[in-house]
Amino acid sequence: MNNADRPDWPHRPEWKVEELLAGSWRGATSVLISNGRCHIVVDTGMPHEAHLLVKALESRGIGPADVRLVINTHFHIDHVLNGNLFGRSLIYATQHSFDWSRSLYSDLADGQNWEKL
Repeated sequence: MNNADRPDWPHRPEWKVEELLAGSWRGATSVLISNGRCHIVVDTGMPHEAHLLVKALESRGIGPADVRLVINTHFHIDHVLNGNLFGRSLIYATQHSFDWSRSLYSDLADGQNWEKL
């Protein structure tokens, strides 16, 4: 089937992928995927770059509240620590990453390894 055979053609919005923040030795690349109505951010970066991430979105006419979905490729701190900017968004990650992050603190959640004062 080609695009001309689709019932929603030519009104189907195209998705565009853009770099919001370039990665470096100290942080991940943040990416925007958007079709003009739905905005997705992949990896949110580190807190010291929060203002740069917001500025990059705003330069495209998008605010953090406009982002519907955040995708975390994995749960390293340089990929997830600005997730709080997107409080209205759904957060997606792999089950493996979720399980790994929960296992980091499992002894604390169980009340073990705490020194009572």
